[in-house]
Amino acid sequence: MNNFKMPKGYLLRFLYFCLLYLLYILVGEIWFTTLYAHDNWINLSGIIMIAILLVLLYTFINTRLSLGKMRYIFYIPLLPSFIGALLFHPIESSLFPNLYTQDDLGAGILMFMIAIPHWAAMILSFFLSDKLKMR
Repeated sequence: MNNFKMPKGYLLRFLYFCLLYLLYILVGEIWFTTLYAHDNWINLSGIIMIAILLVLLYTFINTRLSLGKMRYIFYIPLLPSFIGALLFHPIESSLFPNLYTQDDLGAGILMFMIAIPHWAAMILSFFLSDKLKMR
């Protein structure tokens, strides 16, 4: 490992990926917690409208970033949400003990209701940002 140097582009791509992934996880958690706290806000049209707004946000961000091959992690359905849940669950449970004690099944179903449109918004934003970059 003598004279090991990582090109600056790879380091920036990794940093961009980490920041985008952190934003993805935080948006998902905020969205989930808001809908869990306000049951009357849960409806299909609201979830679709939020997903469309997220497409615009993620497309704006992805047109300015260069993730390279690291963006393929987002292409696997629901994988980013599961990894985020595994990474942030210990932090979440230490900050907020007994957060979803009364309704674990409802929280899981709501997580899936949010994870699928959130993942689709990210994939659509990659597609749109590629089309915008080609112009």
